[in-house]
Amino acid sequence: MSYPVEWQPDVSVISDFLSDSQPMQKADAILVFGHYLPEVAMQAAQIFQRRIAPIILISGYYHDKVPAGFRSEAHHYAELMKQQGVPERAIILEEEASNTLENVTLGIGKLQAAGHRTDALMLVGVPWLMRRARATVAKQFPTIKIGTESFIPPEGMLDETRVNRLVGEVDRLIEYHAKGDLDCPVIPDDVMSATERLRASIEYRQAESKG
Repeated sequence: MSYPVEWQPDVSVISDFLSDSQPMQKADAILVFGHYLPEVAMQAAQIFQRRIAPIILISGYYHDKVPAGFRSEAHHYAELMKQQGVPERAIILEEEASNTLENVTLGIGKLQAAGHRTDALMLVGVPWLMRRARATVAKQFPTIKIGTESFIPPEGMLDETRVNRLVGEVDRLIEYHAKGDLDCPVIPDDVMSATERLRASIEYRQAESKG
């Protein structure tokens, strides 16, 4: 574990809430939120191979952590999925989105423009971003039925930097709801308490390291 062991209970509470895994049996398409972690592409390929949906829309602009030779997050993920047996004809790329709102609006817009149904979508992305992904689709396209699925983070993936991002992700649910980007879910008291405890501990450690 690459963060203080006493953080573990609070990290688990927050990560479980943010992951929001709600698989569905059938969907019109799989909407993949681009990132640099290859596990997202692997999970989307597995879902496709389970014949949950006939088409995959991958949304994502360039990220500096995408390996050399790929022009975007979407391009990188497409190549990984093809290596896993997903046919190229089943993949649509959206390579302009640089945030979750754009992933949703541009991605779903591209599916609809290509004539694909979007009554039900399976969302796939980094685990701790799935709650915000679902809430964004719910706000922007309220009639769409939504499923969510992601990979289980391997031991050590949640380091101290990512724990800090978990805290920020809870904040973003509230902030982006105020902006009108998403329908903020009810955040349980235990999640808010865990968020505030971790925030205080992180700030204390940062102040100690500077002093």
